Amino acid sequence: MRSLISLIATSFALVGLILVLNVAATVSDFEMVSAKGKSYKNPVIDDPGSPGPAAFWDAKHKIYVLAATGRNAKGALPLWKSTDLIHWEAQGYIFPAGHNGNPKWDIESAGPFTAPEIRFINGKYIVVFSCACHGPVKDGGLGGHGAATCYGLAKADHPLGPWHDVGHPIVKKNYWNFFDPSIIQDHKTKHVYLFIKGYDMRGGVGWIYTQRMNHALTNLVSKKFKPLIKKERKWEGAGTHYALEGTHLFYKQPYYYLFYTGGNWQSKKCIYVIGVARSSRIDGPYKKFPRPIVHKSKEWCNPGSPSVVPMPHDHKQFALFLNANRHSPTNPRLGLVEKIQWKNGWPRIKGNVPSSGANHL
Repeated sequence: MRSLISLIATSFALVGLILVLNVAATVSDFEMVSAKGKSYKNPVIDDPGSPGPAAFWDAKHKIYVLAATGRNAKGALPLWKSTDLIHWEAQGYIFPAGHNGNPKWDIESAGPFTAPEIRFINGKYIVVFSCACHGPVKDGGLGGHGAATCYGLAKADHPLGPWHDVGHPIVKKNYWNFFDPSIIQDHKTKHVYLFIKGYDMRGGVGWIYTQRMNHALTNLVSKKFKPLIKKERKWEGAGTHYALEGTHLFYKQPYYYLFYTGGNWQSKKCIYVIGVARSSRIDGPYKKFPRPIVHKSKEWCNPGSPSVVPMPHDHKQFALFLNANRHSPTNPRLGLVEKIQWKNGWPRIKGNVPSSGANHL
């Protein structure tokens, strides 16, 4: 009898040990990549030195990485990391001052680096961004520097760097300004497309365009852009000089979703809003959702520049975007996080406005 009891006890102990080891590994992984059930309150980012944030989920290292607009004496394009989308830690810069991989073609005195977006494509981390470059502009340039804005691209083996610029602008056009690039890989053909927000400073509508990139991701395959969407409705800025901007692409079968912003982000009337269009093909045609999916509220003003990231393990998606708090005007570009709800194949935010109180991932 004692032998039988001893055998049973030993068996239970072994099963318990296996369960403990498995649970330990599972919990470790879970804590690294998921904040399910955590509560938070917007904003999750309140740093005047890091406006224009764009988030990216790095499945390889199980971290969220955020790159932001900006340049100072320490570097350009601030970097942040997080394991839960709520708590963020500064990680230096994509282009730290003095780094030999920094662009040599930008005009430092003509303005900051803006609108970075990070992706993982073909085994490399890729960042696209906008900054001032030399051009023939005499009037209407940036700060009288005879400059226009161009797109650049840098590569890295880790999302926190070191990053190395490809050595030249990937998009540059006489008399044109380019802002808010987005880059994404076709899930079928594996071709890489750059989405372009550009406008001719001599006059024009200001479309959002696209064009395929070469295999090395150093240039477009053609200098001719394919127009996708333009401002057509009052809430998009139709009838004004404001152009669609804040471009971001996200794929959720069976559609590519083109997020954008319309209006004026500095408006005291809070006319800046987020819209979305979708297509079954990466290069269009894109059909717009008829209304803004995020607009002003009693607390929040001028939402814009969204990026969409997944929450691992539960197949949810969250949008991180800019906003201004009507009651805290010192920083007009706060970073907010909201859960995306899908209705009839369209992404929506609850109530179409950012949350004001406690929220849950």
